[in-house]
Amino acid sequence: MSGRWRIIFLLSVAVLAGCRARPTPAPAPTRTPAASPTAAATATPVRPTASPRLAGWTEHRGADFALWLPESWTALEPGADGLTARFAGLQAQNPLLAGILGSADALHDAVFWAFGPTTPDAAFADNLNIRRASLGGQPAPDMAALIQPIIEQYRQLAFADIAAQTDLVIAGHAAAHITYSFPFTGRDGASGQITGHQYLVATDADLWILSYAAGPAADPGAAALFAQSAQTFVMR
Repeated sequence: MSGRWRIIFLLSVAVLAGCRARPTPAPAPTRTPAASPTAAATATPVRPTASPRLAGWTEHRGADFALWLPESWTALEPGADGLTARFAGLQAQNPLLAGILGSADALHDAVFWAFGPTTPDAAFADNLNIRRASLGGQPAPDMAALIQPIIEQYRQLAFADIAAQTDLVIAGHAAAHITYSFPFTGRDGASGQITGHQYLVATDADLWILSYAAGPAADPGAAALFAQSAQTFVMR
């Protein structure tokens, strides 16, 4: 598998893992996806804008990255050891969040997970996962060229409401933003839409993938919150 298609496959898996509400996949939407990533999109992605750190936000630091989120969010930083035990503990403490993850494998594949505030009867929790893919020593890609085949694959997955921006800059690096939606069935059998916001940041060596997901009952300001958070992302 070529480096480009390996990255595309990883991104597709990341979307499904980051946004599902339970281990079984959501059914495909009945409507036809947009013919182009921008022309027929129903919403324009929110552009991240640099601004001072907001009151009530917390910085989360990994081994080689940092990012800010509202302090009401719960961070889960996967480690290399004891993933099965850690996932079992999460299942006992918070079945909703464990259901979003799906399995211990999701902890292994991501460098960071975080979840928005929930209530006991919530069917979904807004969430973020961060993944890192090697570019295999290739130069940092042109973002428009990179995301076009990704969008095509999202169409094959029957995602809808696809829109994209390819001229962003995050942490001084070329970046892109893809939004999409797909149907969701909660634990109570009720259906709704999950909206995904995926930020891709390319360095000379790696592609960082920040996948945010908002559930059917998400705050109307979720897109702006995700954009603000993505703009705080830095590599260390």
